[in-house]
Amino acid sequence: MEFILQSCKLRSWQLDDAKEVAKQANNENIARNLRDGFPYPYRIKHARFWIKSVLKNTQNINLAIELDGKVVGSIGFFPFDDVYRLSGEIGYWLAEPHWGKGIVTEAVTVLTDYIFQHSDIVRIQAEVFQQNPASARVLEKAGYKREATLEKSVVKSGVLMDAWMYVKLKGQEKNKKESTLRENL
Repeated sequence: MEFILQSCKLRSWQLDDAKEVAKQANNENIARNLRDGFPYPYRIKHARFWIKSVLKNTQNINLAIELDGKVVGSIGFFPFDDVYRLSGEIGYWLAEPHWGKGIVTEAVTVLTDYIFQHSDIVRIQAEVFQQNPASARVLEKAGYKREATLEKSVVKSGVLMDAWMYVKLKGQEKNKKESTLRENL
């Protein structure tokens, strides 16, 4: 799977990405905003293990974010099951030197649109730790809405904090355009 975007390329992972992933992901400022499954320090053994698991898993969509021929981040979609089978979660990280350039906003927008167009998924959500307002802005720019504050739901590095649940529903833009059109009539 590959998407050529204005700011970057999204592509399938390759085993030889491990060295660059370890280099880019070994950053406490990245790890502090992700779940504990993303270690710090982030070593090449972590990158190899993670890439191998991604390549074996056909349920999720996991893509490398590539810029100028180098992996600088990751974006993924993780479908839920059982009664939540029409929902899933999107997640991402980006190397710190590339923050604030619109790369992740574009990647989230494109992957979200792809999922809605090519699956039965009707709800995509993302959870953001309260200490990461930049990630909340990424989601808002990509058309996600804050649905809830999950009070004192996260413990990261010994700190208890809130998380924000962001959601985008299939057809949201269409409905928004239709209601704007009705208002203008």
